[in-house]
Amino acid sequence: MIESIIRKSLVYLGSSTPFQILNFLGGVLLARMLVPEHFGLIALALAAKEWASISIICATPQFFILGDGSESSFQRSYTLACIVAAILISLGLVFCLSQQHNFKSNFPEIIFIFFVCEGVVVVSSIMLAPLERDLELLKLSLIRNSSSIFGTVVAVTVAFYSQSIWALVAKEIAVALILLSFGLFYCNQKLKLNFSGMPKQVFPMIKYGWSLNFSRACEILFYRLPDVLVAKFLGVSLTGHFVQ
Repeated sequence: MIESIIRKSLVYLGSSTPFQILNFLGGVLLARMLVPEHFGLIALALAAKEWASISIICATPQFFILGDGSESSFQRSYTLACIVAAILISLGLVFCLSQQHNFKSNFPEIIFIFFVCEGVVVVSSIMLAPLERDLELLKLSLIRNSSSIFGTVVAVTVAFYSQSIWALVAKEIAVALILLSFGLFYCNQKLKLNFSGMPKQVFPMIKYGWSLNFSRACEILFYRLPDVLVAKFLGVSLTGHFVQ
């Protein structure tokens, strides 16, 4: 059993390498097609999205994966993911409506779109959790990496015709939609909101989710804080150069 898990984990990691190379080449191509300010705004939007999601996301597929794997356990995880997605979308909408007149760019609208995409990704991750529980790691790797490649292809295509910031926005939308499509296709559990037992179960789920999010929060702080500091003191355009 242990050998099988190790072997499948190594296959999962190894299968990501070709996709990472393709994503890198796609990023280089986008950097040549778009202006630095576009990357600067997107970096700030990503930072806002990730910090907001880390603050409230307690819906993690690991709670189901490491649990008893029952239908009721999956449905409670799915219910919590839908609630978190609704909160993210609401936060994005509030920011967009309240800050729309304070920005000359489309930054508020981009924030809203990114928050919606993050909500979709949260729900999709729960839908794909049964694959990970069944150790279908190669299939899971192909799904996640092909979604990223699909987003890059969409971004390059949009950039070829418009050379606008919406190419990078389209990438986030494409990734979220393809992950949702895969989740709907591969999920072998009944997608149903189940609030029975939630008051008793939700607190362990939230506690477990936030404990896992600590390492993720450190990662986001490490990668995104420099972007915010550069934008604060040197401006969005130089942030774009920094990101590139």
